[in-house]
Amino acid sequence: MNFNKFIWALKTLRRSKVKNWVKASIAFATGKKIIKAVYEDDTFYFPNEDSVIWYMTKGVDSLQEIIDNLSLPHGSLIIDGGSNIGLFSALLSKKVGELHSIMVEPIIPYEVVRMNYIPYKFIDAALVSEKDSKDYPMKTMFVSNTSHQSNSLTHDCVTTSTLEENIDKQMVRTVCLKNLITEPIDLLKLDIQGHEYEAIKDINFKLVNSVLVETSFIETENAINTVNLLRDKYENIKTIGYCKGGGDLLFY
Repeated sequence: MNFNKFIWALKTLRRSKVKNWVKASIAFATGKKIIKAVYEDDTFYFPNEDSVIWYMTKGVDSLQEIIDNLSLPHGSLIIDGGSNIGLFSALLSKKVGELHSIMVEPIIPYEVVRMNYIPYKFIDAALVSEKDSKDYPMKTMFVSNTSHQSNSLTHDCVTTSTLEENIDKQMVRTVCLKNLITEPIDLLKLDIQGHEYEAIKDINFKLVNSVLVETSFIETENAINTVNLLRDKYENIKTIGYCKGGGDLLFY
């Protein structure tokens, strides 16, 4: 066990909403592959990485704040782009009921995502890491060994929060949103670290009722292009969260 990591996790988690904070701290410090975190009404599973304590505490809180500011109909159909371990869809399903979520995530192990969505009433309609066809071409992704929140197809978006020595390259399957959006959806959520504009520039916005996008203004050109495009397509814009010098913006 790494004693320093254990003490740090213990001090942080005991002040959080995590009920099993001792067991979670032990799992973190001993390098257990997957950490189980028990909350008041939920149990979630996290890959063990340097940033996991932040994700278990402030990360979950920030996601809940965003969801509290969303208004979607019962049985909504959404695309969760950059779904990570599936917490956004899991938490949102509790609010809207019977959520249909197409989750797009190339890096996080499939079994972790599955562990988090099984207890909730939404379907796993697509995980690009599980696809294997010409419709899902391979591209190079820059992967942070310390925080999967920073993974990106754009190298400079990873180096803003991760040292170069902690960045690996992985070939991952990608999906074209233009081909994925074939029917009306209630929400397109994007958290894809600086690649938002390239992902949405050719989609049929008439099929997308609203767009929630994490826009980090560290990567200024992408942020400006993304915001300008979405402002042209939607009448309303609302800031419902803050992140990395930018914000979580809702266009509707």
